[in-house]
Amino acid sequence: MKCDDPKPKSVDAYIASAPDYAKPFCVAFRRLVNETSPGLTEALKWGVPSWVGRKLVCGFAAFKEHVTFWIFRGKELKNRHPEFASLPDSAAMRGFKLKAGDKIPSTAIKRMLKAAVALDADGSADSKPRKRRPELRMPADLAKAINAVPSAAAFFETLPPSAKREFIEWVTEAKRPETREKRLAQSVTMLTEGRRRNEQYRK
Repeated sequence: MKCDDPKPKSVDAYIASAPDYAKPFCVAFRRLVNETSPGLTEALKWGVPSWVGRKLVCGFAAFKEHVTFWIFRGKELKNRHPEFASLPDSAAMRGFKLKAGDKIPSTAIKRMLKAAVALDADGSADSKPRKRRPELRMPADLAKAINAVPSAAAFFETLPPSAKREFIEWVTEAKRPETREKRLAQSVTMLTEGRRRNEQYRK
């Protein structure tokens, strides 16, 4: 699907508009997720099919020559299947790409999904409430820029409030319009690469 195509309104519409070679993959992925993880909610996030529990769990996207399936928090899963590798546009997600004629790794998908659902259901990591600064309002131009790139939007969604705040403050503190535009573009690039705002300074 092209970035400038109208965004579909449902998963059915998304699959119907996918390239012909990709339709069987999309149908199979949807069936595997719904059968393996019936407790998840099917939805469109940033224009692509996604499944949500407490947070985002998995999703897929069809492109001109390949289809990508991913687990949003795949990096955190132990005993990952070799089929699930790092994706070039995200440090957090793990997934794979299939081209016409490739075989779907159904067994690996089912096992990874079960692990991902268990991870999503475990709220122990965020069970202790912490005092946080008031949440900043998301600037419309930053939201638009991020949501235009699904991988950037997906990674932004995985960030803690403090990391999201770093991007918002960086953009809103720009003094000139041209500086703001430059920071918007740089923010999308960093998010697409799976990097936080100040990650380059961390060791």
